[in-house]
Amino acid sequence: MKLNIPTIRYWMVQRGMEHDADLARAVGCSTSTMSRVLAGKQKGVNKMLLKDLSRVLKRPEGELVELEDMPHTPFQRAVVAALPDADPSVKAAIRSLLKLPDNLPPE
Repeated sequence: MKLNIPTIRYWMVQRGMEHDADLARAVGCSTSTMSRVLAGKQKGVNKMLLKDLSRVLKRPEGELVELEDMPHTPFQRAVVAALPDADPSVKAAIRSLLKLPDNLPPE
């Protein structure tokens, strides 16, 4: 399972964690392990680490992993439909985080 590192980093900042070591302490793993995970050097993570990240960052597990070419879900389409008047930079950021193509029409 591959983590969505930009999303994890975003929520780290929102929770006041500026360094990999801050997240490592909160999760209960070594700083070197967390640094490898957040640098993408560790191939996949186990379910326990994902649960711990979810708990510490107060985010659902599904938000912290890559979508990996999944079909576009009703949630993703709803997000796009809710963005017609959003600032273009906000739209681009959300599309990037959700890995949505630029031409995805709302349902």
